[in-house]
Amino acid sequence: MVKLERKFNSFLIADDENFIIFFIRLSLFAAFFLIFQSVILIQKPFLHIEFMYAFYQTMGLQFLVYGAAIYLRRHAEYLHYIIDIALMYYLFNSQPQYASYYFIYLVVNLFFAGLQLNTIKVVSLCFMASVLLSVVNLKTIQWTGAQNLLTLSLFNFTFIAAIFISTQFKSEVSFLKESLSDSNIKLQSKLDLSKLLIEQIPLGIFATDSQNRVLFSNKALTNKMNLDYKTAGDIITTAGSKSQALVYNSQLSEKRYYEIDQASYFDQEMKDQVKVNLIKDVTDVVLLQEQMKQKEKMAAVGQLAAGIAHEIRNPLAGISGSIELLSQDKTDPDEQKLMRIILREIDRLNNLITEFLDYSKPDKAPDQSVDLSFILDEVAQNIKNNPDLSKNLKMNLNISKSVVLGFSDKLKQGFLNIVMNAVQAMKDQPEPQLGITTEQNAQSVIVRIKDNGAGMTEAVKNRIFEPFFTTKSKGTGLGMAITHKVFDSHQAKIEIDTQIGIGTEFKIIFNKV
Repeated sequence: MVKLERKFNSFLIADDENFIIFFIRLSLFAAFFLIFQSVILIQKPFLHIEFMYAFYQTMGLQFLVYGAAIYLRRHAEYLHYIIDIALMYYLFNSQPQYASYYFIYLVVNLFFAGLQLNTIKVVSLCFMASVLLSVVNLKTIQWTGAQNLLTLSLFNFTFIAAIFISTQFKSEVSFLKESLSDSNIKLQSKLDLSKLLIEQIPLGIFATDSQNRVLFSNKALTNKMNLDYKTAGDIITTAGSKSQALVYNSQLSEKRYYEIDQASYFDQEMKDQVKVNLIKDVTDVVLLQEQMKQKEKMAAVGQLAAGIAHEIRNPLAGISGSIELLSQDKTDPDEQKLMRIILREIDRLNNLITEFLDYSKPDKAPDQSVDLSFILDEVAQNIKNNPDLSKNLKMNLNISKSVVLGFSDKLKQGFLNIVMNAVQAMKDQPEPQLGITTEQNAQSVIVRIKDNGAGMTEAVKNRIFEPFFTTKSKGTGLGMAITHKVFDSHQAKIEIDTQIGIGTEFKIIFNKV
């Protein structure tokens, strides 16, 4: 039983088109058998032993032939048709009074032979059927005169017509199959090209239905941009009607800028509105724009500093000398005190001009290998030994050897400015914590300086490196501007992550030696 089932399964799988034809033939034969079976039971002329013997014997043989065809996996279709014609000849010969019924079955079989077999085999079957029908006529039916000639001609014409129609039908079907195959190949090529473009395009693409269920996404979204569907949805929600959003990427553990484009269409197959979202990571572009703006501001201030510093310093030198001469002739303590205040403020202005001049001078490209771990250790020691700072300050240091090209003194000045600002931002914090860490990858050395202080607003963050911008009552506003210039001259990028009430983290990224 299992073996027979396997044979039948292999018969089904072998060739779908031939199986359809075979199945139709089997169905028609079964219908032919059932009709005659009903006629035998109902119509009295059919109820005689000779007809029933011939009929059941033929039907049984035919069913055996169909079973053999299944067993042979349809490798003997031509033989199957020959046996069909032979069985019909037997019925014609044994029961000529029912020739018209058998003739219909024979014509149908020739029609299917035209669909399934090649031209030579079909013509041979038609010739065989014509000869056998002529033999039956001469031997058994014995039509006479014009009726004989007309009937045989009509039967033969019917055979030829059935074969002609079936072969034409087969030709049209083959042409349609070839056209459909060509269309499928072209469509598949276009689908493959579209899929390749969607996967290779440097944009995150994902589509959702009206219920916000994800229907499709490309690899750039998940593999290149490291975005899951939740984060992608947050980007869309954050952007709203805008085209850009600043969102925290949990996979990268940092904030990134994303540009969003949206389009929608009605899907006829799904009967639903489909929204297509395109997400582009523009963080590098935004940071580059900010750096360009900052450099433009720095260049403008540098030109201003270079232009006026000397003009201010010369009058100050004259004022300072005159005040010193006047102070020698004054004995009144109040007047002496006023003179000292004036001299102190003049010194303060001189220091400010000196910083101006330092800021305006072009820096040389660094060409010395320095270890940032030594510089950061010195900065940490300076903070620990400063008596004006909080005794509760807890420092978390995770510093390893990190070699870059640079100038030690300038780098120390830049790091010290950032650390001092961090410490001052934690003055109202009962448990101040300062973290300094270094990390490396294949291309970069990264220094992180993190505090748990007051944090900065977005407006302060955007202006922190502008000259003369300060939030301190006695600040000059040049400390962070000089710091930015120091790191910019070392080709280092500065990234700031800050939140009000939580703290600030500076990330300085150097090129690895």
